[in-house]
Amino acid sequence: MDALLWQYNHAILIDSPKLEFAGLARSRAAEELLLELALAHPAPMQQALHLLEIRTHGQGFTRLNSQLNQWIAATGIDLGVLHLSCLHTSASLTINENADPRVLDDLAAWMDALVPQDGYGPANGLGHRVRYAHDDEGDDDMPAHIRTALTNQTLSLSVEHGHLLVGVWQGIYLWEHRAIAHQRRIACHLIGEAKAAGRLGSG
Repeated sequence: MDALLWQYNHAILIDSPKLEFAGLARSRAAEELLLELALAHPAPMQQALHLLEIRTHGQGFTRLNSQLNQWIAATGIDLGVLHLSCLHTSASLTINENADPRVLDDLAAWMDALVPQDGYGPANGLGHRVRYAHDDEGDDDMPAHIRTALTNQTLSLSVEHGHLLVGVWQGIYLWEHRAIAHQRRIACHLIGEAKAAGRLGSG
């Protein structure tokens, strides 16, 4: 029945008043039948899960749009939602300007001023900055965890026509908060409909 629905859906979308499918002339009655079939046999949802591996070069931003779009296209899912999870406590995800690199420079400078990576926390009541207790991996250890807490570990993004639905100037970034290079993993969970499922109104 699903195969029949898909074929019939495309048949009635062809601009030809003489087209017939399974003995039914293209008509309002035929389109109503299609609607009934679609409601009785909704397009099946599909999902795909992928671990995206990113090698960072120390503190900074790595843009992910191209890699994410390549993977989405390979799944065959045309319309849905992509959920991203950064699987670390010293790196995060953000959406920001993708054209002028000075925006990212200013963002990094703002974070440096807010959470310095010198191993010391904010001033106490006496005006003295006290060293963080957690400094096992260096001065940037605890500051990286705080920066992660202040930003995003997850993002949910719409997918349309097999690509991320984002603004022209929106870049999806992995934000590395540690001073040295790290291997990072991002879980990419995509749920949606494949184009071949024959959504009503699709071309």
